[in-house]
Amino acid sequence: MDFPAGGVIGDRSYFVRETDHEEIVIGVDDDTGASIRIIYYSNHLPEYLGEDLNRFKKRIGYDGDFKKLEQNHQSLYYTALKSNISLDYAGYILHEKGMGGIEVVYEIDCRDEKEQVCEENQQRYEEKALEWMKSIQFVNEERK
Repeated sequence: MDFPAGGVIGDRSYFVRETDHEEIVIGVDDDTGASIRIIYYSNHLPEYLGEDLNRFKKRIGYDGDFKKLEQNHQSLYYTALKSNISLDYAGYILHEKGMGGIEVVYEIDCRDEKEQVCEENQQRYEEKALEWMKSIQFVNEERK
């Protein structure tokens, strides 16, 4: 995974649940006011993709379909969400030959004076978020 330029991790930005998941929040110190929430699940399997995607959809408040990209034995399911305060780019990355799933929400602040900037740069922000999500790679081998 390429660490985002200007990325900052605070003292309380990392959480581990021993048998379940790891979570990290990265603040991006740039003109977007972006934050990135990453949750890694070590026990997710391709056979349970439907259930895992449905849980992710509930967490992000999304009821549509994801676009899908496949590369290097993993699949990225992603979408763009817009609210009155932010642009969110959500992705779920599944390790197709091993165990593991990663939820990513890349959120850009669009409040107040940033609203017009978000409108003007929406396509560029989406491309940037998608390229960053595509940089995430699993390092473990095939499951046994």
